[in-house]
Amino acid sequence: MVMKSGILANSICPVYRVTVHTRLAHPDPDEVETLAWIPWTALVARAGDDARSLTPCCREQVRRLRVLGPHPRRWQASPNSGLPPAARTA
Repeated sequence: MVMKSGILANSICPVYRVTVHTRLAHPDPDEVETLAWIPWTALVARAGDDARSLTPCCREQVRRLRVLGPHPRRWQASPNSGLPPAARTA
């Protein structure tokens, strides 16, 4: 997908649902420009209402994930066979 800035983005990635016990995060600054913790419902709304603030890949990924339901904690985990090789467990 080509963003309005002309940057080519191809970032549809596996999504991992995790539980964290702290809001501290230390992303690699070479990989992550900004970080924000927001509720899933807010991200879904933002993808529809304020789409310019998200990358095209992010909007597409939110669109695909929405079909799993409104509560990420209730989403069914994929079987190993449905995951890309790098995400499979032994």
